[in-house]
Amino acid sequence: MSTSVSAAGIIAYDWENRTIKHHRTAIRDFLTLREATVADQETLTAWLVENHVPTTRQIPALIKQVKTRCRELHLELPTPDRVERLVRTAIATFDAQLTAQIVARLSPTTCEHLDALLHERPPDAPVISGHGQTLLANLKRDAGALSLQTVKDEKAKLDAIAALEIPASLFAGISLRLLRHYREQVATEDIQALQRHPDARRWTLLAAFCFLRRQEILDTLADLLLDVVQHLGVKAERKVERELMRDFKRISGKNTMLYQIAEAAVEHPDDPVREVLYPVVGEQTLRELVREYRASGPTYHQRVYTVMRGSYQHHYRQVVPLLLEVLQFHSNNASYQPIITALDLLKRYHEAAPQQVSFAPDERVPLNGVVPARWREIVVQAGEDGLERVNRINYKLSVLHTVREKLRCKELWLADADRFRNPDADLPADFAEHREAN
Repeated sequence: MSTSVSAAGIIAYDWENRTIKHHRTAIRDFLTLREATVADQETLTAWLVENHVPTTRQIPALIKQVKTRCRELHLELPTPDRVERLVRTAIATFDAQLTAQIVARLSPTTCEHLDALLHERPPDAPVISGHGQTLLANLKRDAGALSLQTVKDEKAKLDAIAALEIPASLFAGISLRLLRHYREQVATEDIQALQRHPDARRWTLLAAFCFLRRQEILDTLADLLLDVVQHLGVKAERKVERELMRDFKRISGKNTMLYQIAEAAVEHPDDPVREVLYPVVGEQTLRELVREYRASGPTYHQRVYTVMRGSYQHHYRQVVPLLLEVLQFHSNNASYQPIITALDLLKRYHEAAPQQVSFAPDERVPLNGVVPARWREIVVQAGEDGLERVNRINYKLSVLHTVREKLRCKELWLADADRFRNPDADLPADFAEHREAN
């Protein structure tokens, strides 16, 4: 909108004269605006607290929302300093209300345990290798390389968080972005800074940190399990390939050889093989054909599986049961329930004697959807009585292989995890209602 006033006229305008008040009133009347009162500012603060602060804490974004709201209400926009103060007041008000709600859900015992995170580690606290001076410092530590000690350390962190007795529904309905903001604040502040916070805010910050840290640790343990399966397969394949390459030689003209062997066998069906076939193809060529087939046929998979079994028994036999004990697998698809049953079976047989090579004869062991077809002959073996038995170690390797595939494509998910969470949690709230329409 143009006022047809020159720049020189604006410069010469007396901004301190009492006339400016009348001019401002005339401008407000012309634009149908009114000056914001204290009550209006309180209303704006309450509006921000209810509608925008729960989802964002960015000052510029909230200032933009205030400007938009003032235009909708036909309010004259306060000065930039006042708008920023209004936004910061809204954030502080929201935090005060939220922390009061959170603390009301916490028991006095939990609050004491949260404060204990900031104190020196007591002697009876869960032991973590290379631990810091406080329990909180332990929880902040990232996981090390794949090893039994790393898994034990991560499990000790989970035990320490479980000992806090934080209610599972403590942060129900609260924005994940806000929780991550609280988590980052705890991660970056030192112990003294955290101790200076008021009780309600300190307990809320620590509870949010531990709530999300538990999810992160479960994700880390899932990654370690995937790494175990990956290392077993890749290392076994490389080792077998190195061994086979020494004997491997690609033979050309296989179709011609097959014809020559068939022709010689048909013409001399009763003569010895050495007299009939060796002159046609040659003993060395036949041996090389056998080696090539073994290098690319079912024997290859059997040798890979044998190496995987040896690697598991020597390096990962203690790690995997500990991981399966901590991780709780679920599936929303009924067709993958045999995998859940198989995992429960492995947990029940964890303490079984090593001499018990197979599962009990009367044990129902799921195979379909759990054991790949190429491994079925290795997993299911004939016993001394002629009956089929399921080898425990071979079965466990098959289950781990299937779990890795299904977990990566979210057919399986983990309770209380973040990246490996229930995929249904990512669907819109009204997805079921509009599923048929979509």
